[in-house]
Amino acid sequence: MSSNTSSPTQSSTGSFNPPHVSQVVSNRLDGTNFLPWRAQILPFLQVYDLEKYVDGSYACPPQRLPNTDTINLAFAAWYRQDKIILSWIISSLTESVVSYVIGFSTSHGVWMALENQYASRSQAHLIQLQRELQTIWKGSLSMTDYLLHAKKLTNSLAAHLMAFEMRLEAQNSLLQQQPVANMAHRSAPSSNRTVQVSD
Repeated sequence: MSSNTSSPTQSSTGSFNPPHVSQVVSNRLDGTNFLPWRAQILPFLQVYDLEKYVDGSYACPPQRLPNTDTINLAFAAWYRQDKIILSWIISSLTESVVSYVIGFSTSHGVWMALENQYASRSQAHLIQLQRELQTIWKGSLSMTDYLLHAKKLTNSLAAHLMAFEMRLEAQNSLLQQQPVANMAHRSAPSSNRTVQVSD
């Protein structure tokens, strides 16, 4: 039975149409808010099954079909999808951060560059927030200002912890996929036949 209802992840042409970046990321990445920024983007990518592009688990297919000059349709679809994700991520960065990802042509390349540049800083900031929350004191602040400051620290710490937890989950997911591939390789039947690949 035919249906006019299209997938929420694709248009009629088969390419992904993301919402405007401001609808997903309230604050663009400026170098000091990596974990909260990451916590906003990752759920969106996961909902639409796009995280595999940025974490590198969905590698780019061959550009051409084997032994032909025919363009691989899987490559064309992957290329379009990845470019959309790439432009979307870059749109969520401030100008100063964009300078760190110039030259990367894939969403995975940009994602890893951001991870390498800011993840360790964010973890250090997380420790700083924990210490500040543990040593917070009222001093000369009014009770209202004191409570607002404590709430701000708590919210920031919660956002950082959530993003850090999501990062660990993503890393564990990739690690769990590796044994499956190794098992498949070991269980493949052995053969003494020589396979020749013609040019």
